[in-house]
Amino acid sequence: MNKFHLLFKYLVLIVFGFFILPMAAPLMSAEKSELKYTQNINPEAKMQDEKSSAIKFEKPLRIGKVSARYGKMKSPGSDKIVMHTGIDMAAPLNTDIYVAAAGTVIFTNENFEENRGPGKEIAVQHTNGFQTRYTHLNEILVKNGQIIQAGEIIAKVGSTGRSTGPHLHFEIRLNDKTENPEDYIDFKDLKK
Repeated sequence: MNKFHLLFKYLVLIVFGFFILPMAAPLMSAEKSELKYTQNINPEAKMQDEKSSAIKFEKPLRIGKVSARYGKMKSPGSDKIVMHTGIDMAAPLNTDIYVAAAGTVIFTNENFEENRGPGKEIAVQHTNGFQTRYTHLNEILVKNGQIIQAGEIIAKVGSTGRSTGPHLHFEIRLNDKTENPEDYIDFKDLKK
């Protein structure tokens, strides 16, 4: 009798498997296609979604003039075309530089070579994967690890590193990729 019960249980499982598994396959493929669809959402829509969750940035200078925009440009002093990864604002030496949004200072560099690189610089980490960078500084007024609020003075305009005169090179990065700062900040009303 036990053998009969055991055989009957296996037979029920086999019959059950024949009816249930074919119904489960379409459900599983539907789940896979749904997953595939959500993973392959239009990259532009995904970027728009990331930008819509952007934090509000303030101008890092109150006075100055935009002297170089984001994008491809001729390198000063040569005919070489380079990608300019930020926006340059010419301003008088030692003009106050304000942090564009609340965040944490993650990098400061006081060491630099004359006529090479970004000179003295600061990087600030913000929320939602955003980071801002400030270069060619004359003086750095913050330290690594310091938490700062939007609008705090963090540095003074300089002409350190490879620079043609006192200015601030300002970058916005999203997930470590440079963004056009003019997509986030209106620089038109900078006071000259």
